[in-house]
Amino acid sequence: MGKRNISIIIGVLVLVLGLFVAKGIFKPDSKDASGGKNFELKIAYEKIKSSEKPSIIIFSYDADCCPSTKQFFNEYNKKARQLMKDYEKQFETLFINTGILEEKDQQVLINIAKENGVSRLPSILLRDSTGKPFKVIEGPFDDAEVRKIMDGMVE
Repeated sequence: MGKRNISIIIGVLVLVLGLFVAKGIFKPDSKDASGGKNFELKIAYEKIKSSEKPSIIIFSYDADCCPSTKQFFNEYNKKARQLMKDYEKQFETLFINTGILEEKDQQVLINIAKENGVSRLPSILLRDSTGKPFKVIEGPFDDAEVRKIMDGMVE
């Protein structure tokens, strides 16, 4: 792995940890698999790894800073959640809101990102039915393109 890739991964990890510290809260009433009193990222991820179905894992954030960033993440998260809902029967799904994870889940998040080649927020990780990373889509995504990839994975 090149120095640039290592720098990017370290930068993302620092950003994620910084967002957690800056936000300093979690949402116990969250319907995402990314917060709440009983949620454990490690258990949710192990479930996905052991499933015989392909999976989609969304790495995102609920931005509360500048208006343009907040708008970007609101739109991204809405589109990503709809994608997950539309494919919930064919795919295991997990939405990780990196800004509200409890401290015990931070190292798990870092390990998941490293293990699957996720280096920035937001990202969509598609894993095949054998549990191997299939594709990482970083940043904004084309909904039709992602759906085409997912449809190909379940055929």
